[in-house]
Amino acid sequence: MEPINYVNGQLDSLVVWTTNQWAVNQRRDCELPGYLIVGAKDKNASNFTDLSTEAWAELGPVLAKVTSAPQSYFAPRSIYIGRYGHASGFSVHFHVVTVHPWIAEAAADIHGELDGPEMMLYVSESFTDRDENAVLESEFPRKTLEDLRESFGY
Repeated sequence: MEPINYVNGQLDSLVVWTTNQWAVNQRRDCELPGYLIVGAKDKNASNFTDLSTEAWAELGPVLAKVTSAPQSYFAPRSIYIGRYGHASGFSVHFHVVTVHPWIAEAAADIHGELDGPEMMLYVSESFTDRDENAVLESEFPRKTLEDLRESFGY
């Protein structure tokens, strides 16, 4: 099984943390610091039923870590986790959205108070590139990624 934290044989520069079964990386097409993707390393696991017992055993602690580490580093207003899974070609993965106070304020100025799904949609529409092959050049500062890795203990 090829882990998702390698791109063309090189360690992906956006990887924040890995376990035996899961990889966590900054979303590749998103400028928002702390928009993380938690992906199963087993590229054949496209549904929950495809996950191994080991992957299931790691999932709870992994999701706990992807909320606690950004919480301690960014002190966000909230953190949302969503699993959509309707696009083919991807292993089971979760979107982890760190809602910084400035994002919540900007969204409220435009739309009023947003609940979780509305906030995730707002972030997706406002901060991601809709081209699946896009890798944004204006990544947040390298130090932020390094500090976030450190908060994960990576």
